[in-house]
Amino acid sequence: MDDQANLSPLALARRIPEQALAVPLDAAGRVDADLPCRKCGYNLRGQLAEGICPECATPVGRALQGDYLKFADPKWLETLASGMNWILWGVVVGVITGGLVGGGVFLCMALPANLVPFLVLPLGLIPLIGYWKITTPDPSGVGERDGVSARRLIRVTQPLSYAVTAVQQFSMAWRVIALVQPVALLNGVVGIVNVLASFTYGRQLALRIPDPQMARGYRTVMWAMVAGLVLWLIWMAWMILSPPVLTNVRTTSSPIVTSMSAVYVSPQQTMKVQSGGAGTVVYSTGTLGPSGGALLGVGCAFGIFSAVFGIWAIVLFFRLRRALINAAQEARATWASKA
Repeated sequence: MDDQANLSPLALARRIPEQALAVPLDAAGRVDADLPCRKCGYNLRGQLAEGICPECATPVGRALQGDYLKFADPKWLETLASGMNWILWGVVVGVITGGLVGGGVFLCMALPANLVPFLVLPLGLIPLIGYWKITTPDPSGVGERDGVSARRLIRVTQPLSYAVTAVQQFSMAWRVIALVQPVALLNGVVGIVNVLASFTYGRQLALRIPDPQMARGYRTVMWAMVAGLVLWLIWMAWMILSPPVLTNVRTTSSPIVTSMSAVYVSPQQTMKVQSGGAGTVVYSTGTLGPSGGALLGVGCAFGIFSAVFGIWAIVLFFRLRRALINAAQEARATWASKA
């Protein structure tokens, strides 16, 4: 009986110790701080702890135990989990299409180069939809603030990255060679901002599970991928500012020409392939100079970063997807209760 006398009205009803509550209550058992309703975001200050939200009739008690996802609106959590499904399918599709393009499968199919973007770009909408869904704002307003946030930034950088990628794809397909490298450079800059925003947001969700280990993983992968993109930008800028001197030009006929590409034969030699017009291809070879080894090393380092931390990122995506599904199930069970 003495223990019960020291509990707040809500704690008496639910046997929740006072120290477990995330917000203070006054002597009358009313919320003594700004506290958004978990369903509609209404400020619950002054409401009885065992009462309901005046706006949507959601029990006040659901907002008193912190901002953990298992207490959030289950419909919102299901939207986030659906977004992760779209993102993961986007990864699968991206690997497949990247293999088709990089492996020259489209060329073997005698597919006109100017049609490739029309096949590849629509598939890029899959992860774009996923990121839009997973950045749906929490209806309670938890984690929201005025100005720039990771969630809002993703909704800017993801469409922007898609648009820049589209320009890059069409410039390659239509042989606007002068645009290929500068647009790729711009895409890299946008990519850095996007990685910072996406993994910061993923870490914020992990902390609301809560899963500190997952949160640390998101932070580690974020900085590793940023470092990798910086290496790639250095490599691309180096290519633009210090192009190799090409000689020994040779022209041959070819029914299909996709775009310009550079193939490194050795640290000191490169071969460039580009359209010669009227179905011809120009093969040029030349030296990279003393900096060739360093240039190749930067490219290799970026490839290693991409492989290792790309796989780690996919593992984190699967873990977050599972955690969101579990949180949605817990929230659904909690919200089905009248208490």
